[in-house]
Amino acid sequence: MVRKKNKKKKSGHRPFALIFKYLRDFSKFWFEYLSIFIGATITITFIIVPFLESISELIMRATGIPYISYNNLGNLFQNHFIGLVGLLAVLFLLIFLVYFQFIVQFQGIRLIQARTFSLKNLFKESIVSVKRVRVQQLGFFVFYFLLIIPFGRYVFSTPLLSKIKIPVFTLEFFLKSWQNMLFLLLFYAITLWLSTRLILTLPLMILKGQSLKVAVKDSLRRTKGIKKFFRISVYFGLVGLFSIIMQGLLCFGGYSLQEYLDKTSFALVGAVTILDLIWIGSLIISTLSLVMLFSYLIREADLEAFENYEVEKKSPKR
Repeated sequence: MVRKKNKKKKSGHRPFALIFKYLRDFSKFWFEYLSIFIGATITITFIIVPFLESISELIMRATGIPYISYNNLGNLFQNHFIGLVGLLAVLFLLIFLVYFQFIVQFQGIRLIQARTFSLKNLFKESIVSVKRVRVQQLGFFVFYFLLIIPFGRYVFSTPLLSKIKIPVFTLEFFLKSWQNMLFLLLFYAITLWLSTRLILTLPLMILKGQSLKVAVKDSLRRTKGIKKFFRISVYFGLVGLFSIIMQGLLCFGGYSLQEYLDKTSFALVGAVTILDLIWIGSLIISTLSLVMLFSYLIREADLEAFENYEVEKKSPKR
């Protein structure tokens, strides 16, 4: 009996069914979701990023560092070691803040879906997760998001992670010959496979308090098999496609409206208003996409506990 129930349960959680499920959930609790994600985005964009940039500029001026690049790293180590240490401290703080952002978002979504969301509960759960953070977990965090840079913008996009860009010359090198293209495709395939196998590591560390070693093993176990790999890839691909289409429609609508307003006396006011509306609309679309992605990861990370609870609840009492 238990096997039949589990089979039925899994068949009902296909990619399209899950997307519509999370869309309905977002429509019911849109204010809570937007409060968490847009609140974090505004705080990072207008407070944290300017603050860290000011601290970095102050350190560079105080220690006489003219600029930072791969070419002058040796000179920085020899003549500006204290300044370099200060900049590394700022970088470490930046990494921790990005990690903390994901803690707040994961915990917030879980509390909303458990119908126990409040700022007090969110603060309490986030502090508990922060106390469990270790340096090696932050190291994995950096490694993972460097790993998914080629396609991660449509999966985990944040104002801080968007600062990382692939050099144009690197892509131009791979596009010069079919051998280079083949190597690039192979690299992308390996990157996609590895990032998919490790995709549950972060939520397992945040939501279940697992160590890095245990979370990696658990993620590899939960994502084992070709069917699981394709199911995760298809779901994330659909959400990414949804985000691209919605962003495209938003920009096209804004452009079309501006073309009409250019023929009137409201062209300048309309341009400013449309840009603001596009920015707000982009935030809403990004929030919706992240909610669908994070909800899926939370479900996968906590699936066994949920199924065991359902089985115990439905089993007849003796």
